[in-house]
Amino acid sequence: MKAFTLAGFVVLMSACSLGDKDCDSGASCDSGSPPDADADSDTDADTDADVDLIDDALLSFSVVVHPCVGNRTDALWVDDGGAYVGCGTTTSGTGLFTSTSSGTEWAEVSGFEDFRVNNLWREEGGGPLYVSGNSTVGDGRVLSIGDTTESVWDNGSTSEMSFSVGAFARGSDGVAVAESLTGNGVVVQSSGTDWLSGYGWWGTAGHSAVQILDLDTAAGAVVGVGNVISQPPTVYLPPREWDFGAVMGADGRADGLWEIVELSDDFGGELWDIDGDTHGLAVGGVNQDDGHGVVWTIGSDWPSTAYSPSAWQYTDVRDVLGAVSPTWVRGVCRRGDRVAAVGEYSSLGDGFVLISQDGGDTFADRSGEVSDAMPAGMGLGPIHRCQFSSDGRLYAGGSDGIFVRHLPSE
Repeated sequence: MKAFTLAGFVVLMSACSLGDKDCDSGASCDSGSPPDADADSDTDADTDADVDLIDDALLSFSVVVHPCVGNRTDALWVDDGGAYVGCGTTTSGTGLFTSTSSGTEWAEVSGFEDFRVNNLWREEGGGPLYVSGNSTVGDGRVLSIGDTTESVWDNGSTSEMSFSVGAFARGSDGVAVAESLTGNGVVVQSSGTDWLSGYGWWGTAGHSAVQILDLDTAAGAVVGVGNVISQPPTVYLPPREWDFGAVMGADGRADGLWEIVELSDDFGGELWDIDGDTHGLAVGGVNQDDGHGVVWTIGSDWPSTAYSPSAWQYTDVRDVLGAVSPTWVRGVCRRGDRVAAVGEYSSLGDGFVLISQDGGDTFADRSGEVSDAMPAGMGLGPIHRCQFSSDGRLYAGGSDGIFVRHLPSE
């Protein structure tokens, strides 16, 4: 990642610090570690030759605190360049912070003091970090951070082109999408051209109105999830009969976006998060009819199979937690065959962390380990976002600035 200037350091100490060891600077932290768990030539913990995951048995949980205090973590991004959290709807409300010490110390990113950060995203192959939300003093809605900070999309003057941005993503074909945080608005840019409204795109897909709740890319394509409480949980997949981002009608809207796939017609509920890599997709949310969190996963054959709901692996988290109290899956993340789902007991205010080592076929409840690692006087509250580093270290953010880390044991 290209360096950029940081200012205004905020230092937060943890009862379980990594000391001077920094495993996010881009250098390898695996030298001297015991061999990993499998027998393939790249000595990693999975069966994919191009994914080197640290053996889960060599990792342990620790918890520190990030600067975006409040009832939730709105935005989280972690890669080999470091960790980032954004303040959006929290008590602090604005600001972007970064850490190159796995969350032990945080620095404020200059220029975002008046920006409500709702989402962070970077292309899998690298490039600028995209920051979406809304400026409280101007029209900025999506910015990019590279050598400099650049405007990507500013708020427009018409209702279809004016909203606070939730998620943003850009496909390998250059088509970028930004969606409304609170409504079903969406804007589309095709390879550097003018931004167009994509409102009504669901009609092209032969569907009634839907809402986008998250975006990501997988296999170079922009994918998404969403819907509302009364409708089935849905995923938005690359179209097979038109070009993504195409202008389909005479009104000039870029309404040729996704195909819509309903993963279940047995219940209504939202899907709040999606994460994809070259090895598959993971989506998470809630079955609103029964009040329990849900996860769907699918493997690397998803570009051809994901259009059939039966191809997805379904997990009801109450089967993992043995839960009677209502649960919500707030965030999902995956790296190779390692998948995590994080969330909360919605009526109790407690959090949970589930991890799968087999692509989502089975999950283990790791919440007890996280609770044991909490700083003195803090309980494990709701967890909203998670992300794996390239070698399978897990990071997650939640209420009260909780920053969970699953890192090599000292």
